[in-house]
Amino acid sequence: KDEKYGFIDVNGNVVIDFKYDKVYDFSEGLACVEKDGNFGYINKKGETIIDFQYSDPSIRFSNVIYGKNISSFINGIACVKKDGKFGYIDNTGKLLIDFTFDYGWPFYNELALTSNGYIDRNGNVVIDITKYDVANSFSNNLAKIGKRDESRSFEFYDYGYIDLSNQIVIPFKFEEAENFSEGLARVGIHKGYFNSMFGRLPYNLYGFIDKTGKFVIEPKFPDPMLNSLYESEKDEFHEGLAVMGKRVGNNMLAKKFGYIDKVGNWIIPPIYDGAGGFIHNRAIVMENEKYGCINNKGEVIIDIEYDDYQGRRQNDSIIIFKKNDIEYKFRLDGTIINDLTKK
Repeated sequence: KDEKYGFIDVNGNVVIDFKYDKVYDFSEGLACVEKDGNFGYINKKGETIIDFQYSDPSIRFSNVIYGKNISSFINGIACVKKDGKFGYIDNTGKLLIDFTFDYGWPFYNELALTSNGYIDRNGNVVIDITKYDVANSFSNNLAKIGKRDESRSFEFYDYGYIDLSNQIVIPFKFEEAENFSEGLARVGIHKGYFNSMFGRLPYNLYGFIDKTGKFVIEPKFPDPMLNSLYESEKDEFHEGLAVMGKRVGNNMLAKKFGYIDKVGNWIIPPIYDGAGGFIHNRAIVMENEKYGCINNKGEVIIDIEYDDYQGRRQNDSIIIFKKNDIEYKFRLDGTIINDLTKK
């Protein structure tokens, strides 16, 4: 409101006034917010718990900005940025690990990925990442790692997975790979090349493996890179369903998107031009350049008629769309919070 941010409850009541320049979602009772160029943490009463002294925690990689979860408290620890370096604090603001990292991610499975490697809660590097060209945070006790394929070009990597003891449990054999979620990870198998409007592209087919590297869902799905509702977690299973796509006509890439279960069956058929992951039994979909929301049965909860999708707030319990330059906020049951629409 008036280019300032605050917090509302699911009934649309303002619980924390609109006075911040930027806000992130609450986690473990605290939210990272910006005021007058500095970031700090407030509680659900709007009280300042950790003073405004930090920089914007977002990280940019390859022109993609990550920030939504970097500042979240997870098991009492959050990653923060100060004077261009990242460090870690507890929920009282006490500095636990000094500001020595060029980038840092939250702790998952007791380890955090930083520019120095995977560190423990004492700040000690327990897994060196210098021998890898790509490293991701741990998820389901496994982390995706990659090595550049020197036989082709610097743009191609072979991906595998390590465990918490730095053992390679799934070897470098996938053209693409995503984080594990609900025990499965989406991976791509290289099948050749094709010419496209983007130039010469690898032709990959995608399926899902379990934590032993065995295919649970065979690699038969086309590349979903044209999914217009791109999310960093779009290729993961959420609440038992994952977004996948199908080819249309002579297209080598997926053009229509739907949802499969954990054995690869279509639960919601691929009829959408874009589809996001399920959160609280709700997923955002796009059809004919219009946006709306469905449940896990494919039933439309919010009509697919909005010009733009603006995101989710209040721990994803409020969904925001825009139509004719008017912003509409919805509860999860599809009812609108009228008094907060704005031009």
